[in-house]
Amino acid sequence: KAEATMSDVLDPENGEFKESLEEEEMMLDFYKNGLVIDLFCNINQKALFHFRKCLWLLQSATRKNNLEIKKKNTTDFILEPTINISSEGGDGTVGLAMHDLIRSSDVPVTTVGLGEVCSAAFIVFLGGAKRLAHENTLFMAHEIAPHLNDLKRQQQENVLEQARKIDELFRKIILRNSTLKPEQLDELQRFETYITAEDALRWGLIQRII
Repeated sequence: KAEATMSDVLDPENGEFKESLEEEEMMLDFYKNGLVIDLFCNINQKALFHFRKCLWLLQSATRKNNLEIKKKNTTDFILEPTINISSEGGDGTVGLAMHDLIRSSDVPVTTVGLGEVCSAAFIVFLGGAKRLAHENTLFMAHEIAPHLNDLKRQQQENVLEQARKIDELFRKIILRNSTLKPEQLDELQRFETYITAEDALRWGLIQRII
């Protein structure tokens, strides 16, 4: 594969990369030839900034690849743009933002879970038009538990209200993308239960185990 870091910029004239900057602290890469993004990092604002770039590159490369195949009028395989996800989670609002970016992509994106896909990363994963998982992948959703130490009462109330709103959005996304019933999700979140790939398939959270 021809590998490029997440900070690469695509030249609009020829579709080629015109610069590359190293980002050693981030495990988020875009593989141009394979039309793949690897999201192997905490879900935070820095990751969101680079993820948006990677997703734009993914969309641009996919459109170019599919256009070339149509021009050749061959039966060449049209690659599916893919995001591999392995993360323990992070910032809930960032997870929601990444989810929305994937869902609003003008090319359908497949998300693939491997290792652990938890908390905010689980919400990112559910943004995929098609969702796959390796057989030993573990998913996990939990109730939002904000840190309230050293906060005054009014601040605590505000933080709790914000957490409640994020939790409601998380639950809406999970229920919309599965056959889980609200009471089943309640139990999974309350006990922070790991969801195996087999259970994820049974509940409609993924379409196939790979």
